[in-house]
Amino acid sequence: MEVKIDGVKVYTITHGGELHGFRPEEITLSLTAGTHTLTFEGLPCSYNNATVLIDAVRLIGVPALRFDDEVQGAQFAAVEAETSVAVTNGSFEIYAPDTFDEYGHNYIPKETGWLFSGNNTSGIQTNGSAFSDPTPYTTNGIVTAFIREGSIQTTFLVEHAGPHVLSFEQATRNGFSSNTRNVEVRVDGVTVYTVTHDGYHGFLPVEVPVTLTRGEHTLEFVGLPTEVDNLHATVLIDAVSLKRLNTVRTEGVTSLYLSTGSTVILDNTSTPYLEYIYVDGVPLNGALRTGTAGGATVLGNGRILTKSGGTIIRIR
Repeated sequence: MEVKIDGVKVYTITHGGELHGFRPEEITLSLTAGTHTLTFEGLPCSYNNATVLIDAVRLIGVPALRFDDEVQGAQFAAVEAETSVAVTNGSFEIYAPDTFDEYGHNYIPKETGWLFSGNNTSGIQTNGSAFSDPTPYTTNGIVTAFIREGSIQTTFLVEHAGPHVLSFEQATRNGFSSNTRNVEVRVDGVTVYTVTHDGYHGFLPVEVPVTLTRGEHTLEFVGLPTEVDNLHATVLIDAVSLKRLNTVRTEGVTSLYLSTGSTVILDNTSTPYLEYIYVDGVPLNGALRTGTAGGATVLGNGRILTKSGGTIIRIR
């Protein structure tokens, strides 16, 4: 499908087939003052019923970036904020009401959003179970997953491709030579990290950098065979989360469109004069003069936090 302004193609929508749901598109263009025509035009293809859905169309005008009240010819970099990616029930606090009716653990818990390998090889446990003996032994809430020579698995959806960080906490069960149980962390079947233990018993945080494409992915924690024949060696997993890292895009000097949490970093070390800026699509009128050579973080609601001195300045 071609996107046209006044009959001139400015963008072509294509599909790789990897994602069926809605995805955002942004097009940067320069327009003259006056009336313009926007057209979405479907191109011929080999299937008569092939259809593309369009929604949430909007056009946002962007202001000029100035130094000492004059438009500059340099460029600036907009650093996008880190954004969380939903991992279903990453703290394992959601489960069926009868999960712990009989014991403080369950090998095939229901309504968790995760798949468990069964055969007493993985599950979830809560404070007071045999897996947290002799003291309460959780980190993010009152429930954790546990893995022996088995696995736990879930899926998650990535809307924007790029660098991400997978975070979780891990610990070993008290006793049973649990420090001999290593656990592989796999994304789409590929090992991205292996949990090992140096004898420390408590929970430790782990961060794993991963580069992900747009679409659905599978996350799996897989317990490996131990050095000794010990099926009871157990590793606990909790606080699983995923976030997309900051990405930097270079913009022309007349494009200053920011989102809450983004950062403006100027190539020029001069004190800028921002006459008009947009935050989350809302124009903030007024004037702001502040030194942002080290970057300024957009807080939203008309506020910018400078790195030099940490002063919060409101736009009137």
